[in-house]
Amino acid sequence: KKKIMGSPFTQKSHYVNQYNEEDENSTYWDDQVELSETRWYMRILSKFRNICNIYKNGYLCYIAFMGVILLTMVAVVVCLILLAVGVQYPLLEEYKDQEAYGKFVWISDIHLDPYYNKEYGCQGLCRAVKTNWGGCLCAHPLNVTKSKQEAPVGRYGCNTPEELLKVTVDAVKNRIKAIEDQSPEFMLLTGDFIAHGIHDVDQPRYSPIDIIKIVFKHFEQFDMPIYPIIGNCDVPEKDYIWPEDDSWAKELFEVWKPFLKGANTDAFVANGGAYYYVESLPGEMKEMGLIALNTNLFSVYQPQTPIRIKMANEQLNWLEAIFKKYPEKKILFN
Repeated sequence: KKKIMGSPFTQKSHYVNQYNEEDENSTYWDDQVELSETRWYMRILSKFRNICNIYKNGYLCYIAFMGVILLTMVAVVVCLILLAVGVQYPLLEEYKDQEAYGKFVWISDIHLDPYYNKEYGCQGLCRAVKTNWGGCLCAHPLNVTKSKQEAPVGRYGCNTPEELLKVTVDAVKNRIKAIEDQSPEFMLLTGDFIAHGIHDVDQPRYSPIDIIKIVFKHFEQFDMPIYPIIGNCDVPEKDYIWPEDDSWAKELFEVWKPFLKGANTDAFVANGGAYYYVESLPGEMKEMGLIALNTNLFSVYQPQTPIRIKMANEQLNWLEAIFKKYPEKKILFN
């Protein structure tokens, strides 16, 4: 009674004394109960109290009320599941008979961490160095603690060690060899490439471009075009914040240039935004194009300076020009 009707739920309160105080049977729940005038659920409980007092069987009435609430919750869950299936199934039916355009490898959110230490726990992001970053539930700023068990190829709650990237790339390469007659035409690498909290490491030994270079060193072994897409961590100073000049775009282009076979990169450095497009993808997907955007320029975390607004508008104008140039082309859009 106190948990349901008591003060933790109340804001503006008053006392209710609806029934005859001399009738002990009419007051299973005390006549004087603190209620809220503003909370809708308290008004429902108040009406429920009145009903229970009328029928003079408080426990049974309470159990019945809880049963109704439970059945209602089950019904809502069932309806949501049916709605999800009802929406999804027709979409699957619509596309299942369509002929595939081709095959490609897609790897996303590598988040390579050169500071990863297999002996340290996730409270310090698995680092032996201090990181003043609290962007996940596990991480605790400046908390560096060793774990009871070593985790050489990664730990839940942490970024990717290089060893995990290595075995992943090896697995992809072996899989491609195993399906030689159906091998993919190209590889799509969507960011982030850089680990969380890299910009907040105390006394850093690696710059952001150093980490980008380490990542792409592992992909030099593939003899196919590789198309990287910028992520919100793939910036020089702070997540989402894109520099106002072309310096970072130039550094990225020097690393990515050998992989961007067949890509039109005229705007990559010229506009400073590191975005590009591919007119025709390789192999069976030659009828399709690819657009690689940098959406950091549209982020709500991006300071709205005149230069950055200009850079964002330039990207939109560039995108509109591509759509006008290829009005009928199917596009893989990133």
